[in-house]
Amino acid sequence: MEAGTISPWECQLCLESYDETHRRPRSLYCGHPFCSPCITSLIDNGQLTCPTCRVVHKVTRNTEFPINFGMEDVFRSLKSLQVTPVVTAKPVQDPSRAISKNLQALMLEQENDMKSRDPICQDLLQQMDEYDAELVKSQKDHEQILTRLNSLVKQNKLALQLQQEQRNIIQTMRKDFEEQRKQRNTIQECMTSVSTTQEALTAVEDLLSCLTGMKNWIQKCQELFPDVKAIHTSMKVREVSRMALDNVIMDDSSMEAIPVHLDTVIHEKEKSSTIMEKFKLITFSVEDLRQMGELVKGLLKAGRVMAVQEDKGDIRCSRMTLHNGMLHLHTLLKKPIPDNTYTLEHRSLVDLVDFSSTLVFLDLGWKGSTRGRIYIRLRPDTELARQFMWLSTGQKGPSFLHSCLLGKFNHGKYNEVLAGGDYEKNNGQGGATLLPGMDDCKEYKRAGKQGMVTSRYGSSSPSSAQFFIYTKDPSNYTLSNVFGQVEEGMEVVERVAASSYINEMKVVDCGVVPLNIGVII
Repeated sequence: MEAGTISPWECQLCLESYDETHRRPRSLYCGHPFCSPCITSLIDNGQLTCPTCRVVHKVTRNTEFPINFGMEDVFRSLKSLQVTPVVTAKPVQDPSRAISKNLQALMLEQENDMKSRDPICQDLLQQMDEYDAELVKSQKDHEQILTRLNSLVKQNKLALQLQQEQRNIIQTMRKDFEEQRKQRNTIQECMTSVSTTQEALTAVEDLLSCLTGMKNWIQKCQELFPDVKAIHTSMKVREVSRMALDNVIMDDSSMEAIPVHLDTVIHEKEKSSTIMEKFKLITFSVEDLRQMGELVKGLLKAGRVMAVQEDKGDIRCSRMTLHNGMLHLHTLLKKPIPDNTYTLEHRSLVDLVDFSSTLVFLDLGWKGSTRGRIYIRLRPDTELARQFMWLSTGQKGPSFLHSCLLGKFNHGKYNEVLAGGDYEKNNGQGGATLLPGMDDCKEYKRAGKQGMVTSRYGSSSPSSAQFFIYTKDPSNYTLSNVFGQVEEGMEVVERVAASSYINEMKVVDCGVVPLNIGVII
């Protein structure tokens, strides 16, 4: 290396050598490396301007930039070979001196490492092409919407801007790759004429610097694409625009911030998923469920679709399954979102529930096994029915899940019933109402029928969540507080009523069938 030349092992600002403790090398988002203390000194009022390319980065501390581990790997490699990075001018070596075997091995190792990353780079370029094609499609969609709808011009222009920024970054990344490839070819040509230790050492430094650049390029691609904000904003703007064109009035609340769970899912999959796989995770919507293609059916059968409810960062998940050709939304549980899972907002699924004819389900079992499922058709949009649906889905917090049956009453008589619904205490002393102020109404009175579901103590009771299911046919009597009817699974009710283990029976699962999705053939 010639005298006066800045070594790649030195910070270009302070000209001090990097190390693995105080002066650790960090790469700015634009790709240029500097030592940690220099980055700290450059940060002014929440931003930093790169001394090399003048790109402005909005940061508050140096730790927001990643450590250049590739450069640190080189330090360790050189130490293991007892080779010191060139930081000052070195005397000219004897041309006749042979290149050491260690340097030859290092050159070969780094060249092989470089070649091993070629498939990764080519695959990322292909993914960006596919991603770019999707961006072009959505841009055309936005442009068509803008010609018909003036009230959403601002939101659509924002979405276009975000996506264009993504495309600009793609073009920049392509140019960066081409420059690195040209640099690599130049280095490899020079390597063929290496004849001295000094030349070999310089070639190794150049090659390692090129390798570090390629590693940083790969990492940057994985971090930049896809942009959650750009894609989510695009999807929501198009959805709201179409709804507006169909004379559906929307307010600003429909343009909500990116869900926390969505941002978390994407970040957790940055290393393991391709750009297009992450794109599909972001854009998965209720419309996919409506179309119910083979891919969506496969995802549902594999348990890879979840409905997510967020409340101040607290995340609860609801399984979605197919059963008897119908979509089932199971009760919400507080648990992490599984890997490789497609997510939807729980509210968007609940909005599909037809309250004029709601269908809920309860799975009954004992000792950890399921004995059968019963479907209950709830009375059209009554307070007791709505409360029962809330306790089936858990959307208000509590649910029937793990609640015990409280026994069988009036054994063998016309009014024989199974009792349940004490989700609080499981002893008949709980089951608090979720809708205070309900009154007993005439609309709850119906002629008796087997399978009818009633409130045990009445709609005005503090324990109105407790319920009866009639196992016999009291057809000659009028029942009060009726809010549902067993539509399917009456044989399960009869089997449970006849079981000697009835007091050990529990609700092992529950949920609702979003009827507006329709029956899946």
